[in-house]
Amino acid sequence: MRTGRLSVWEDAARHLCNEPRLTRDAAIFLAEAGAMIIGSNNVALKQTPPSDPKNWHPVHTFLLAEAEVPIMEIVNLEEIGAAGL
Repeated sequence: MRTGRLSVWEDAARHLCNEPRLTRDAAIFLAEAGAMIIGSNNVALKQTPPSDPKNWHPVHTFLLAEAEVPIMEIVNLEEIGAAGL
């Protein structure tokens, strides 16, 4: 998931403010579509605050424990974006 946030990495206020993140429903969609790994270029992959007050990491628990899809965070995706991929 390329958010464009890496371009403002050195400006913490802009980089961390209201980051785009995945919901559990989006994670389910990606896993069911065949994603083998899910990564993002921002600090946190998951939606905050979580939609389920009993599960603070619904995206992580679904992807890692249920779907067995590894995740990566703070991934440099700028070259991929520049290549139009």
